[in-house]
Amino acid sequence: MTLSARRAIILVPASMESKTLRAGYIPPLFFLKQEVGRIAGFKYAVLFILLFVTSVTDKKDSRIRNVHTLPAITLGVLLAGPGWKAALADAGAGFLLFLPVVLLGLAGMGDAKLCAAAAALIGFQQAGLGAWLGTVYCALWVAWREARKGSVGEWVNMQVYAMVQVLAGRVPEGEKYPFAPFFAAGVVTALLWGWLS
Repeated sequence: MTLSARRAIILVPASMESKTLRAGYIPPLFFLKQEVGRIAGFKYAVLFILLFVTSVTDKKDSRIRNVHTLPAITLGVLLAGPGWKAALADAGAGFLLFLPVVLLGLAGMGDAKLCAAAAALIGFQQAGLGAWLGTVYCALWVAWREARKGSVGEWVNMQVYAMVQVLAGRVPEGEKYPFAPFFAAGVVTALLWGWLS
């Protein structure tokens, strides 16, 4: 017996024929894997566009706009389907990950919302790992930049002073760096690591 729909052909052996499997009927689970793949692909497309746009705007204007992050959070939750509560919890965890850093004045709310959007789209584990890797990449880039100037010792002293200021509850003055490009690099690394392992 041959069944077809959506340009797919299902061959069912004669032993499996029943009243349930009749011409024109497609088992609902047949397309589930295909549809889940399409949704996951769409979520990754949204994520990569979000990372690119926020990296450009953060580097150019030192701002990550709500018009980019909030729709991505909403899409991440809606595309999760029955797992929308988990996606919402992941978004909340992504936001809370950055909240202490934001309250200390070391990052902006846009960075927290970007992490929340990434967590809603790909899960907190991947987004959290991406944030950690992004922080490492940012520190390495700043250290490399200072090493090129020949002032690594001064930079280390400034970092120690800044840590003391943060622990004392004061926001240290200093140069600001856009974090979105480093976060994007960290998330891409985390995704590649997950796909390759």
